[in-house]
Amino acid sequence: MENIVSSGQVASTTALLINERETWEKTLYKKSNDALYDLLAKAFHLFMQVKGTRPLIKALNQQLDALEISYNSKTSLAVKIARLIFGDCGSRVFAFASVFNEADRQNIEPTKLKNWITSQNGIENIRKSNGAATPSAAKLAEQGAEFCSSIDALFAIDKRHQDLEPHPEAENEFAVALVRPASGGTFEVVFGCNKKSVVNTVLSEAGRLYSAEQNSQKIFDDVKQTQHAVQDAVHDANSDTQGADENEL
Repeated sequence: MENIVSSGQVASTTALLINERETWEKTLYKKSNDALYDLLAKAFHLFMQVKGTRPLIKALNQQLDALEISYNSKTSLAVKIARLIFGDCGSRVFAFASVFNEADRQNIEPTKLKNWITSQNGIENIRKSNGAATPSAAKLAEQGAEFCSSIDALFAIDKRHQDLEPHPEAENEFAVALVRPASGGTFEVVFGCNKKSVVNTVLSEAGRLYSAEQNSQKIFDDVKQTQHAVQDAVHDANSDTQGADENEL
């Protein structure tokens, strides 16, 4: 590249570089993003298939072990799949996982993921928006306690047990029961814990569900409000047009 010796050359050089950047955005960059979004859609499809299915999650963990990809009991399914598919890509793993989790929360179909990411202005914007909207663990536990205090029980346990008594120093009246399927379609409680950190972890999950339901309801309410506003605007416009026509007559 030639040396810049005048202000005019600065303008001409920047104009050339801007033109190159625009060409890159429309060609190589767009093609690269399209390929990435296609791959994310396939990975998200895998996420949706594996989610909630213990044998498939176990098989996924075995693949992670075989490839010596690190994870632990707190690693989410979204992060596991992102690490498995995309390998060691640093913090981008969590950005990809955010896409999976947020798309799942919004009930986005895998076939529509590519267009959805584009409509959200890209992966990083989804990650930032998701992070900003996520309450703290303590807040989620508080919401979970409120939520669980107001809903009907799944089923009742006939007798009290000391392992299921609330912790005397806890701010709520919950304990955690570990259950397993038994014969005759029933369940057996095999372990109870009232340790505050364990209870708060479970309450946080309940709070996360409550928060997701509240967000979904807010989105629904916002859409309905927008629809009503549009209908009112159309009605007003039609009324104005009708009034103008009558005045002309």
